[in-house]
Amino acid sequence: MSSLTATQFEGKRILVIDDEARLAHSLAALLRGAGYQVMAATTGSEGLERLREDSFDLVISDLRMDGVDGFDIMHHLAEHSRSTPLIVITGHASMSSAIEALHQRVADYITKPFDFDVLRGSIERVFAQQETERLRADLIHMLTHDIKVPLTNILGFAQLIERDESTRNTPVRQYSQIIMLNSQRVIGMLDNYLTNARVEEGRLEPYPTPVNPAELIDEALHLTSLEFQRKEISVSRDYKEVPFPVQADEHLLSRAIANIVSNAAKYTPHGEKVHAEVAPVEGDERVRITIANSGVTLSAEEAETIFQRYCRSGSSRGTDGTGLGLHVVRCIVQAHGGEARCDSRDNWVRFTLTLPADPQVEE
Repeated sequence: MSSLTATQFEGKRILVIDDEARLAHSLAALLRGAGYQVMAATTGSEGLERLREDSFDLVISDLRMDGVDGFDIMHHLAEHSRSTPLIVITGHASMSSAIEALHQRVADYITKPFDFDVLRGSIERVFAQQETERLRADLIHMLTHDIKVPLTNILGFAQLIERDESTRNTPVRQYSQIIMLNSQRVIGMLDNYLTNARVEEGRLEPYPTPVNPAELIDEALHLTSLEFQRKEISVSRDYKEVPFPVQADEHLLSRAIANIVSNAAKYTPHGEKVHAEVAPVEGDERVRITIANSGVTLSAEEAETIFQRYCRSGSSRGTDGTGLGLHVVRCIVQAHGGEARCDSRDNWVRFTLTLPADPQVEE
């Protein structure tokens, strides 16, 4: 780690907890010399008290201490301050303690005796990772507010122009349709990135309500209708009666269906077909949603791996895409306790989402 990087983290607040008082104060002095603000606690209970009274950018704690030990510090941070990283130092390393440290997402696990440069390097890595996470959070905020909101306004105005009868059969109508298509694509990519970020952070929590999947499919098909018209793709629907509603987060399920429909519009060859179907799973309290497109064939291996992050099939060469859309689909469906599958046969590719329904809940 360069001295420039180390200087970047000067002023960060660190709490050192160790019942070897000499080691605790020595580490505190060395870290102060490196530019950090450091407080030392010589018992676990004192360390807990400091954590309750104040906030820190990093905690360094011994594992084995009389009374309150490093495990108690781990559990306190996990419950009350998950964003505060913990570096464990111990002279009694064991497999069980290492596993517990991993389970609690401890930032590092260092065995005594250790060289101070080892600890300092670990601290700098922790702070560098925090800075990366902060920049990522700033990027997500920028995408959500500074890009997506004005882009949505652009799409709205393009839709108004497209509906204006005075623009029929004029270049203005053509231009507005191009604006609509590209705006929808970018908004879809932003939504996929933001949803993937929630997946990686463990924050993809659906809030289920009774939803009608046929309505969500119709909405996605309508939003993609210009692309279908441009490629002369025919669209058919088969919505069978479902005796009980799907329990799903409407926004998330809408995103999953939109991704599959967008995928069909993108990869279906000119003049081919797209078919949408909703049906109950016979003898089961689940609903099956299927979006199929013709003129495309996937190998068994491609159909198996197509939901992986950044994975793209051989047929996608030369077509724009991020490789996130179908990964987001699987994550959303799994978050609902469902299953996402892909199969290819008879010159058709079928994406099937199977979701739980609740016969106790009325529409």
